[in-house]
Amino acid sequence: LKYIRKSGNVLHIGAATVIDDVFDFCKKNKTNNHVLRALKEKISVFASNQTRNVASIVGNIVIASPSTDFTNFLPAVGAKLTIFDISSMKEKEISLDDFFLDRYKTILKDTDIIKEISFNLESLVPTIDNTTDHIFVYKIANRREIAGCILSATIRADISKNDNIIKGMKIAFSKLSN
Repeated sequence: LKYIRKSGNVLHIGAATVIDDVFDFCKKNKTNNHVLRALKEKISVFASNQTRNVASIVGNIVIASPSTDFTNFLPAVGAKLTIFDISSMKEKEISLDDFFLDRYKTILKDTDIIKEISFNLESLVPTIDNTTDHIFVYKIANRREIAGCILSATIRADISKNDNIIKGMKIAFSKLSN
């Protein structure tokens, strides 16, 4: 469960992969990919170096706190979770849009294990050609590297190169004040 791999345009991050390993992967990327750049920005203001060395992205989202950094980033990039149910021995893939039920509540059952997170690096709408992917991340906090924040947001849009029309867009916020 500790891996980072790219399959075509999809990035797969194992559930046990520590955030610092994802940060290193993003820093080593030389493709200038918008999603990896935004992920690197998101991680750069995520907690302290010590926390990034032991924490995982899955651990960050599974508590379903409204103030965590990845509860807005992953839905905004169209991420999916691969979940394994140990009682039925079946695997399913769900969108992050369907993962959170409420504050501190997710769809996970006691028998579920998250295997990985995956998301498309090129487009929210991979079936539409000739679009430009744009992604922006924001975080407002009392201190730069703080676990909780006042506001965190991620915006991703696919804009047609032909007519500048938005073909796909996701906007996600977390922790709107305190």
